[in-house]
Amino acid sequence: GERAAHGVEARFPNPSVAIARAGSDRGGRRRPCWQSHRMNDPFDDARAQVAQRVHDLRLGAGWSAARLAADAHIDAGHLRRIESGAVDPRLSTLARLASSLGVTPAGLLTTGESPVEGPSATSHRSLGLALRRLRAAKGLSGAALAARAGVSPQYLQRVESNRQSPTVRTLLRLAEALDVTPGSLLPRG
Repeated sequence: GERAAHGVEARFPNPSVAIARAGSDRGGRRRPCWQSHRMNDPFDDARAQVAQRVHDLRLGAGWSAARLAADAHIDAGHLRRIESGAVDPRLSTLARLASSLGVTPAGLLTTGESPVEGPSATSHRSLGLALRRLRAAKGLSGAALAARAGVSPQYLQRVESNRQSPTVRTLLRLAEALDVTPGSLLPRG
């Protein structure tokens, strides 16, 4: 009919594609765009936790998003996407945010810990050393850990040699593959 000629149905004849492209679920409720292609992702809870903690700590400090973004040397739009859970921040970005907020990256990642643990200079550089040590202690090759974590061996090598800052999602995958908590991969202060 008339609606089909001008609505979503006309552009996407398959109803499931129309719903996904329109950004709403079957009940007509809007959902974040990142949920369109990754339903029931176990790492979404961690991303939501990081988003909520960054937002709560920023508000608790009485800071605007623009002030935190400037202090952490990130784009204000990127900070908004982090706080909304729309992006998976890299560890280097998380470390800058944590430092600006006076907490550790582990405090932003780990459930049940007090996020305020003092200033931190944590970076992806300390992660590389922690990964190499844990991998060696568990008797895993780089290829074996990469396969367990669902990343390429080349990517793992770049993370371990401090040439790549992993995303929070990748950090959680590596922790899971090593059977450790994400916080154990990060220095506390």
